[in-house]
Amino acid sequence: GTGSSCILCLLGHKQCGWDFVAVEVDDAAATCARENVHRNELDAHIKVVKASTIGEVMEPEMQMAFVTCNPPFYSSQDEAEATPKAIQEGRQPPSSDMGGTPQEKVWGPGGEVAFVKDLIQESLQLTTAVSIYTVMIGKKKSSKEILKELRRHNIKCTTTELCQGKTMRWGVAWTFLDIDFANVTYPKRPKPKPPLEWVLPHGAKVPDVFAAICKALREIEVPFDVVKENKNMSHLWVRAQKDSWSHQRRKRREMLRSETSSPPKKMHRGEPMQPDAVPAHAAPREEGSTSVGEVATSTALSVPDSPCEEIELVLSCDIKVQRTDTAATVHLQTRHGEREMLHRLLQFLKNKVS
Repeated sequence: GTGSSCILCLLGHKQCGWDFVAVEVDDAAATCARENVHRNELDAHIKVVKASTIGEVMEPEMQMAFVTCNPPFYSSQDEAEATPKAIQEGRQPPSSDMGGTPQEKVWGPGGEVAFVKDLIQESLQLTTAVSIYTVMIGKKKSSKEILKELRRHNIKCTTTELCQGKTMRWGVAWTFLDIDFANVTYPKRPKPKPPLEWVLPHGAKVPDVFAAICKALREIEVPFDVVKENKNMSHLWVRAQKDSWSHQRRKRREMLRSETSSPPKKMHRGEPMQPDAVPAHAAPREEGSTSVGEVATSTALSVPDSPCEEIELVLSCDIKVQRTDTAATVHLQTRHGEREMLHRLLQFLKNKVS
């Protein structure tokens, strides 16, 4: 079921350009999903269908790249209510629990294993009409039973673990195409570097430091958005289009030098210009001609054709001020841009806030 928000299909099209057929069994959820797709103006790319099987939405000669679903976990309502019972009895709730309506949580009898076995039987009829079938399983023992069922039918399959904090999920995929899952290469993602850390002096308070950081960024006209703000943890997102924090000491010296130097002599109205004030190579301008300075000015004032012109950032980063057991700290983590730029920003903040 795609759910009432249809969020995965919306993200899939926005980020990857994929088209979807979104299947939902609940009338109210399907209606909300259609409305959400329409509000995002993606009716031409996402079709919401009320159905319970893939065969109901497959048309003759239709070819699907993949099918993906998150089956209902539980085989009965009693099993689904184990978490609230555990909380009432003072026990730790299971970390694999999921939220949702009864239709989303319960598939009885048999739970997620029965659901996926039905999908496997359907895939035996559709075979290569769908390139790859995928499911996400909530219990490790379920994934073992599903893999056993796939191998019983001699279907090529693979599995992977998905770990988010304490919650574990298992992904299972199978295909009828000539694909060797064992030789599929996964793109290696570079490990993110740890954030830059600044341990604040004893007694520093998160709200005061956060306010000082915001003030320092405003002074040098660095745009940012406040993501979260409270007495124990505050978080802002910096999106800088230019480096205005580097070489602050040099900029102050140059400003002081320009203020103390003698101003140029001003010409009074009506005072004749001295002959040597006009460069010898200067030629009289013809009527209608344009100087280089005027060309530069007109170019600088031109309006871009596209109102949605992409803005290039020199640095996009997160700044978090938070209280730990021992002290308050500031963490800077890069989203986009060179790490050297992040070091300079941290040094600027230390000079301004300390």
